[in-house]
Amino acid sequence: MNIQEKSSRAGHELPQATVKKSQHSRWLWLIPLGAIAICVWFVYRDYVSTGPLITISFQDAEGLEQENTQLIYRGAQVGEVKKVTLSDDHKSVLVKVRLASFAKNLAVDGSTFWIV
Repeated sequence: MNIQEKSSRAGHELPQATVKKSQHSRWLWLIPLGAIAICVWFVYRDYVSTGPLITISFQDAEGLEQENTQLIYRGAQVGEVKKVTLSDDHKSVLVKVRLASFAKNLAVDGSTFWIV
């Protein structure tokens, strides 16, 4: 004889468990969703504020420092030197400059840049 038969014969019913969902558990999903939204906003903001990466060729790079030298146009900072390398033929220096987004129209073919 099993337990159900014994309990039904005795006239007693076993208690049933009930599960109630807490109302607070729904609000917990807002924390990771909010974190994802903030991360997406930061990535979008950085993407919009970043201008093009241009390469400028100079005869020498005296006075230029990676991540330290600024590109200035009419007294306003419009970019920053990101990398300084030699050209493949070793006759010139290639300088990669990241422009600000508002200065992207300065990056046209044939623009002249010089080191001060």
